[in-house]
Order: sequence, then structure tokens, then C-alpha cells
Amino acid sequence: MPEHAAQTAELGIDAYVAGTLYGEGPEQSARRDTHMRERARAHGVWVVLSTAAGPSGEYKETSGGSGVWSPDGSLVAQSRPAPGEVLTLVLG
Repeated sequence: MPEHAAQTAELGIDAYVAGTLYGEGPEQSARRDTHMRERARAHGVWVVLSTAAGPSGEYKETSGGSGVWSPDGSLVAQSRPAPGEVLTLVLG
């Protein structure tokens, strides 16, 4: 939700942390990455995404791809789409 990110950024945050769910396939993965890159660039903050991989709720598969984007929108680190992947990063 771009509006939520904008309202949160107005609070003077250093990072926007989101938990989302994107469906499977390359289109959904591209959509996920575009959304996170745009939020980082628009507000000049780190974006941290935690998202499901594998089956979740009514989805037979999800995109996975939890990641971290820098304030300029560059992807810093991203997990693979497999269930059980863990991504650890220290923001500096």
C-alpha cells in the first residue's frame, strides 16, 4: 500500500518493514521487487520485506524473495523463493 508507506515515512523513519504475500510466477516476483524498489526510492529509506515462500493459505505457491532494498532502491540482499530460506543483514 503506497499510502501506508508514505504515511509511515512522514514519521521520520529510517526503514520501512513490510510483511506481504505475493503469488507465484515471474510476474508476481517482478511486481514484488518493483513495489519495494519504488517505496525505497520514493521515501529515501531502507525497505525490508518479509514474505512467504511455498504454500500459504489459499495459495498453492507464493513468490518468496524476502529482501532488503537501500534508500536509492537498489536491491542489497534477497532470499531465494524456496521455503526455509533465511536472510540476515545488518543495516548500516
